[in-house]
Amino acid sequence: MTLLDFNELPVGAQASIQTTDQGVISGLAIDPAAAIVTPANVGAVLLAANGNVRYVTEQGSDATGTGSEAQPFLTIQAAITNCAALASPSHPFVISAGPGTFVNSFVLAASVFLVGSGRRTTIIKNPAANWIGTSFAGAVAADTGIMQCGFATNPPVVNYADAAILSTGASRFFLYDVAFDAVASTITGNSTVNLLIGQDWETIAVGGTHAWTNINSICDGVYLRATSLTYTNNAAYALSLIRWGTVQTSGTLTLSCASSTNSLSVLCASAIFPGQIVLTGDGAFLRAAAFYAQTGADANTTFRFDTAVAGAIPMVTGGQNVIVATPTVERVYTMVGPAATLLPSSAIIRNDSATNALVIAFSGASETTQTYVAPLSSAQLVWFNGAVEVVAPQTQRGSVALTNGVSAFIPADIRATTTITCALKTFSGAAGVPAALSADRVNGTRATTGGFKITSYLLSAGTAVVTDQGTYDWQAVG
Repeated sequence: MTLLDFNELPVGAQASIQTTDQGVISGLAIDPAAAIVTPANVGAVLLAANGNVRYVTEQGSDATGTGSEAQPFLTIQAAITNCAALASPSHPFVISAGPGTFVNSFVLAASVFLVGSGRRTTIIKNPAANWIGTSFAGAVAADTGIMQCGFATNPPVVNYADAAILSTGASRFFLYDVAFDAVASTITGNSTVNLLIGQDWETIAVGGTHAWTNINSICDGVYLRATSLTYTNNAAYALSLIRWGTVQTSGTLTLSCASSTNSLSVLCASAIFPGQIVLTGDGAFLRAAAFYAQTGADANTTFRFDTAVAGAIPMVTGGQNVIVATPTVERVYTMVGPAATLLPSSAIIRNDSATNALVIAFSGASETTQTYVAPLSSAQLVWFNGAVEVVAPQTQRGSVALTNGVSAFIPADIRATTTITCALKTFSGAAGVPAALSADRVNGTRATTGGFKITSYLLSAGTAVVTDQGTYDWQAVG
């Protein structure tokens, strides 16, 4: 079609012309006589000149409005109804809402977008139970969204899993340059190809919890203040297209997914600043430069990064993880590190027990000989290139009582370079010079055969002080 062909179109017909280098020109055929602007036809003329925009203002009218800038509608729903049948992915429509507060219910249609005049000046209080309609039903692949608006009183609700919709098409919902005033969003997907795209969010006042369920998302510049975000996958499909830039909240970020097959995997490429992170279920994965603190169970426990392990406690890949434990008896913590292709990750394990050790077992490559965390000690572990090493090895320490000048064998992580020192703590019977001679040392890990014995020596004779029943403090370093 060429521009000359517009002469053959019936009045009211919509047409598009593909240009060689400037994309597509779209237009609406009108009666030439009506193109003369008069007070009676000004709305129709302006609408024809800007055919894919419908205007809404507080001063508009649903009865006499045409949707033009000169004759706007009063309600957003009237504008949507006016253009929904004309909208398509190749020819989307915009509902341009002016300053003010819009309290009437509306339901967005496929390829129709709501654009306000500013997130602090166009306030939406939509009471609809679902802000998208049946034009998204089934395999329909279409977009919609809201830009430059604020939300108050009624939270935005987008539900692709509504019984009347059950979307299986690649449909996207955009939330750009928006503000939340004591409300939070509820977004629910029905297919792995449903997608939430959010950017430049402001929270004016905290209220509610953002709840995103069974939907992939791409977000950046999302500032939630103290509003929490709960992200859940309980669907029969995995959520692996979750990509975030900066997401900030001083509330709680909760990722929940019970299935290791149909997982929930969040990748934050820039920075994530939650007040608290909660990861629950075998299928919840978070890759981010984040701080994640948790209390270790008083039980043998497995911790994992990006490998699904049934019953394991998830940690943040690429983050700094802190585990604080107070075991009542000796416990074993098994660490399943991230794959070699993933981000370097760290974990600090702090043992607050005064008497019981935490044994550390590693699944995968290890470049450390440290196999436990002594009472009132900590260990910092770093995984890089798939292997784990200890950045700040602990000083192993303890106390032992001698029997006839010799201690029982003390299990410990011992290498050829380990230095063992001893000091008298409690005198009993006699006292010599305590030492762990080479013959009394076994190189190895505490979990296997590593350890040493302490003997009280009379240096002048080079013999044991068999009357020494004292108690000695010891330290093993390196």
